[in-house]
Amino acid sequence: MRPLNRKGVTLVESLVSIFLLSVLLVGLLGTFFISRLSTLHAEHRFVAMNIAREFLELEIMLGGEGGEEGEDDGYGNSLITSAASINVTIDDRGTADVADDLIGTVTPDPYPADMRLVGVGTSQAQYKVIGFVVAWNEDVFGNGPQPRCTERVLTYVSYH
Repeated sequence: MRPLNRKGVTLVESLVSIFLLSVLLVGLLGTFFISRLSTLHAEHRFVAMNIAREFLELEIMLGGEGGEEGEDDGYGNSLITSAASINVTIDDRGTADVADDLIGTVTPDPYPADMRLVGVGTSQAQYKVIGFVVAWNEDVFGNGPQPRCTERVLTYVSYH
């Protein structure tokens, strides 16, 4: 009798190895997908924070008063004296089509600007609290638009 040649791989072994490889690849691709969504959300939060900081700096330049009635603050609004939201583009998605842009709103918060006394006795100083909130709807993890995502900036400005 001649011994059987056992150098090959059986069909069952091949199917099991293909199944295990596909399970591992699906898990790995899922990780890449979640990582990409998280990166996009972090980018949007960064842009929103910068937008809010721009509004905050502009408000400080205007003296923390929201500007004079009719004064152009660069966005056509007196922010602290108006609780109206202003639409801003968070992400243009890299296209010229504005229909697919991620749009958010900027709102003064607190409205109106809050006054605070800081210090004790004769060393008290009066500060105005100025803040802005940028809010937007975003599909964070592929489940459809989530409840509003928000970023907030706040500062204390010496009030004389």
